[in-house]
Amino acid sequence: MHKLLENWLHMDGDLWPIRRYLIENIKPNNVFAVNNFLNVVQSLEGFHRRFRYAKQKGLSDRLLSLHDEFCHHSVISSAFVNKTEIFKQVVDSRHYYSHFYKKDSDDILDGKELYYVTKKVKLLLVACFLNQIGFDNDIIEVALTKV
Repeated sequence: MHKLLENWLHMDGDLWPIRRYLIENIKPNNVFAVNNFLNVVQSLEGFHRRFRYAKQKGLSDRLLSLHDEFCHHSVISSAFVNKTEIFKQVVDSRHYYSHFYKKDSDDILDGKELYYVTKKVKLLLVACFLNQIGFDNDIIEVALTKV
């Protein structure tokens, strides 16, 4: 426990922005905005770049890599049964909302579909964060059931 508290209190600049976005998106909120989705996806992409693989890699590859790292958690595996389809939707939606592309794909989500996919990728972000600060897999599994 001492090591966990130490990790939390001494987070360097690399993990701080991810922690901020995670906290903002975990707390109960009566309003869902596209920025909630973008913040979670950006945090996942940044996490992978900073802590797993710094070289150039596409968002889809980064999401798949993180999924593969944490798919042993039952909550993650059940949320991403159709991971290829879900990650295509995440990537296309992120590109659409970030770069204001023309909406030319059925994989670009909005409304409740965007809300539900955000909830799924948020699970992955929670797993990444808790793992990075030192929680073991059993505690991460319990935490994921509470998100």
